[in-house]
Amino acid sequence: MSELPTRLLVSGSEIVIVGTAHIREKSVEEVRNVIDSECPDVVALELDPQRLEALLGGERDIPLREVLRKGNVMLVLVELVLAHFQRRLGEQLGVKPGSEMLEAYHASRERGARVVLIDRDVGITLRRFLDRLSLLEKVKILASLVLSFAHREEIDIESITERDMVDYLMRELKAISPSAYEVFVAERDALMAHALLSLAHSGHTKVVAVVGAGHVEGICRYIAHPETLPEVSRLLGVGKKRFPVAKVIAVGLASLVIGAIVYLALSVSLELALWAFVYWFIINGSLSALGAAVARGHPLSVLTAFCVAWFTSLNPFLAAGWFAGLVELWKRSPTTADIKAIVSAHSFSEVLNNRAFRVLAVAALANLGSTAGTFIGAWMLLRMAGIPP
Repeated sequence: MSELPTRLLVSGSEIVIVGTAHIREKSVEEVRNVIDSECPDVVALELDPQRLEALLGGERDIPLREVLRKGNVMLVLVELVLAHFQRRLGEQLGVKPGSEMLEAYHASRERGARVVLIDRDVGITLRRFLDRLSLLEKVKILASLVLSFAHREEIDIESITERDMVDYLMRELKAISPSAYEVFVAERDALMAHALLSLAHSGHTKVVAVVGAGHVEGICRYIAHPETLPEVSRLLGVGKKRFPVAKVIAVGLASLVIGAIVYLALSVSLELALWAFVYWFIINGSLSALGAAVARGHPLSVLTAFCVAWFTSLNPFLAAGWFAGLVELWKRSPTTADIKAIVSAHSFSEVLNNRAFRVLAVAALANLGSTAGTFIGAWMLLRMAGIPP
C-alpha cells in the first residue's frame, strides 16, 4: 500500500511532495501517475546534475591518478561503496536505482513542465560526511557495510515506503552515525526545502517534488517553519573552513620528532640520534607497508610505502598512500570497466579482487598504517630523548 502525496500551500503555490523508494518498482508507476494527473508547471527532483547525467546514460570517468594526487581516496571509496549497495538492493527488487527519478524527468519533459534539480552535489555531501565522522562512527559504519555483504535478507517490497519502515531506517541511521544522518538526511532536507520555497515564491502555480520517502517529513517540517532553516551557504560548505586540527597535530608531531633527533645528536650522542632515526624509519615504514600488504598491494607498492613513510610522516602535506597508490596504479593499470565493476560486484571477494578497488585500498591502508606509525614512532623517540610523552 502506498501513501498519498503530501500537499502544501505556500504563497498561493501548491507543492505536491511524492515520497518514493529509490529502488522500488511501484514508485516508478506512482511518480508517472502523479505527474500525469497533477499537470504541474515545475517538477523538482532529488537529483544533482552529476546524478542526472549518470541516469541518462552519461559515462563518468574517475581518473584515479587525480584521485590519488588530490587525496580524495576515502571520498571515492565511500561513493563507490554506497553506489554498490544501492545497485545490489535494486537488483534484488528488480529495478534500477533512480528509475523513479528518470521516469519523473521523462514525464516532465513530455508534459512540457520545467525540471529543477534541488539536491546538493554528491561530492559536497560526501566531503561533508567524511569531515564530520568521528573515529567511532567510522568503525561502526565500516562494520555495518561489511556485515551487509555477509547477510543477504529478503526484503518486504511493499513496506519500503510505509511510514513505520521509513522511521525505522532513519532511527537506525541515527544510531549508527549521527553525523551521517545529519549530512545525508537533515542537511539535504533543509536544502531541498529552501529550493521548494524559492519555487513557490517565484509564482509557480503547482510544483511536484519527487524525493526519497525519508526526506518527506523533514522537508515538510522546514516548509511549515521556514524560520528554522539554516543558511544555504552553510549547507553547501562555502562558509568558514574548519580549523585544521589534524594538520596542526601533524606539524606538532613532526616538530617533536625532528627536535628529539636534533637534541639527541647535540646533547647526547650522534650514534643515539642515528638509532632514533632508524627506529623512526622502521616503525613508520613497517606499519605503512603492512597496510599496503593487507590491501594485497603489489610488492613494489608495499616497498614504496615502506621507503617513503618516514618522510611523508614528517610532512603533513604528503601521504605515503599517495605514492604507494600511484605505484599500484602503474602496476595494475585499472580501466573504467574496473571502476564500474566495483558497483556491480556481487560479493566482497569480487570487490577485493577488483584492480581499481585495490589501488584505492592500498592508498587508504598505507596512509592508515603510516598514521599509526607516526604516533608510535613519536612516542618511542620522545622516550629515547627523555621527554615524557
